[in-house]
Amino acid sequence: MKKLGDAGLKPSSILESLKKTNPNETILATISTIYAARKKAHNQLLQGISPIVHLNQTLEKSDFTTVTKVDEDGELKGLFFCHALSINLLKSYHHLLLLDCTYKTNKYKMPLLHIAGLTGANKTFSLAFCFIAQETEPYYDWALECLLTIFTSNQIPLPDVFLTDREQALINSLNKSFPNSTHLLCTWHIQKNLVTNAAKLIKDKDLEAEMIRHWNNLIRLNSQDRFFSSFETLASKYGNKFQEYMNSTWLPVAEKYSNAWTCRIPHFDHRTTSRMESAHSFIKSRLLGPNNSFTAVIKLITNALEHQSHEISAQYHQEKINSLKYIGNIFDECHGRITHYALRKAQNNFTETARIDKNSGCNGDHHIRTGIPCRHQILAVIDSGGKIKPSDFHAQWHINVSFFFFISFHFSLSLFFFFISFFFLYLFFFLLFMGWWWLGVVGMFIFGAWVWESLV
Repeated sequence: MKKLGDAGLKPSSILESLKKTNPNETILATISTIYAARKKAHNQLLQGISPIVHLNQTLEKSDFTTVTKVDEDGELKGLFFCHALSINLLKSYHHLLLLDCTYKTNKYKMPLLHIAGLTGANKTFSLAFCFIAQETEPYYDWALECLLTIFTSNQIPLPDVFLTDREQALINSLNKSFPNSTHLLCTWHIQKNLVTNAAKLIKDKDLEAEMIRHWNNLIRLNSQDRFFSSFETLASKYGNKFQEYMNSTWLPVAEKYSNAWTCRIPHFDHRTTSRMESAHSFIKSRLLGPNNSFTAVIKLITNALEHQSHEISAQYHQEKINSLKYIGNIFDECHGRITHYALRKAQNNFTETARIDKNSGCNGDHHIRTGIPCRHQILAVIDSGGKIKPSDFHAQWHINVSFFFFISFHFSLSLFFFFISFFFLYLFFFLLFMGWWWLGVVGMFIFGAWVWESLV
């Protein structure tokens, strides 16, 4: 029962597992029995020491870098933790970070600040977590100083971009701890705020829908003059109160969400933190519910992060050795060095070169914003007879895997093909000896075709 609990199973799942494992036995345990057993095991684990002391002892033995914040009475007010596996990912993918708070993850009802990054496969990875007693500037100051220490102590370049909702206390703290990083506002959260206020100020569903359509077109404009003109039209269209709300709330921070400004910022086409909701769900699915102690949460998050790291590592090893099919020859030098996600995006731009007006200019916005060669750059390389190089892609899209794991992966693959090849050669000579040489030739041909398909 203890092993099942440590693996992250809920009491109902533990009970179901016990019944399936022992189908011929009468299981007298109930949900209440399992809860009582978990409580007893937890008390035995503490061995008479306080939960906070036990938490610190647990963290000292783990692969987490941790910092705790306690008040004068020794009560825990903040807990920052970052796993070594996440730090390894951060060394390659530190360019863009997303920050968002989630709730109902622990029995102390402390908000959990979830800090995530973006891999070269365009997938979110959890970097660090921080329980804070309050969502106030002093607590955010402390949390972000802890995050800054992760960067400096591991000699990792600071992020180029942070993406958050409009939590002013968090924004103020970011400006203090990371003054040279660009802060962007999540357009998804802005739209939610617009919908809420439109219901109060416009009070007409059709007009509210019209306003949202105008807004979505407005934030995509690439000219600042056109943005200001369109913003004024939008703000003045739905009454004085709505105009006052727009001018006081969203006009002063236009450079943090409007494409007219953000098009020159390397955010890799990420303008929302909505993907954090799925990251929250992934973590919460491992946290079980709001009644867990911090020690239990740490163990369960460790399981989640190990699962996350395994998936990312496996995907990169596959991309390192398997080239994408149906990709233009102009990208030959990028196979195994640029992620499949970025190569597919570049292939789309390559396809569009046939529709370019050669007299049109290129302002470079696309390449800066996405880190992927735009159609104008690709056309220039085609005209010169050259090929796109890995250096034409932002470092965000480069495949970075541990040398040790890469070698071990290839060694295991080579060993596998060695034994399979030895078996088929033995079978070939056996069939030849028996006079069935034609069957051996057919078998070797099929085997060779299979090896070729596997490697190419």
